[in-house]
Amino acid sequence: MTEQETAHVAKALARLLTTPGDEENLRALVTVFATRTQALEDALFPLITDTGLDVAVGDALDQWGALVGEPRDALIDAEYRLMIQARILVNTSDGTPERMLRILSVLAGASGLHLAEVFPKGITLSYTRDTVSSTTLRQRIARAVRRALPAATRLDWLAEAPTVTPFAFAGFPGGAGWNQGTFSDIIDSDAGA
Repeated sequence: MTEQETAHVAKALARLLTTPGDEENLRALVTVFATRTQALEDALFPLITDTGLDVAVGDALDQWGALVGEPRDALIDAEYRLMIQARILVNTSDGTPERMLRILSVLAGASGLHLAEVFPKGITLSYTRDTVSSTTLRQRIARAVRRALPAATRLDWLAEAPTVTPFAFAGFPGGAGWNQGTFSDIIDSDAGA
């Protein structure tokens, strides 16, 4: 993080060598220039701090997206910021497994990341999340991962699983049995139709 200098006058005066004679005039001249330099830095410093990717919003974030080639579509600022961060990783990807997992981690906010190589020249990726991603987010994740792959490498499988057990028989670790868990409402609603 860039730190703002707030003591230009004091630092400039401290750097002066003692000179015989016109010392006061020289100190006054240095003070004028250092004061103007401080005013300029005070006015321009927000351009550095308020437009960084981590704090950018609205149009500033759109400029970041245009710079790295990531369209906003209908994303809110927080989601778009993640897509831009991932796009930067994709644009600089060397195709290593570590980079692929880093991209997936940034995009999905995921844990339980797993990458397996599949002969010949393929990979599978899986991850867990606290919530199930929307279809749009899963498509963008898959598109970003494909862009980051090395040449002639295929993505065989990209799987997402919620961290909560969606369904398991009673007696299985984390299993609550029938009519319990993430999919129980879907099963019940389909059965009634």
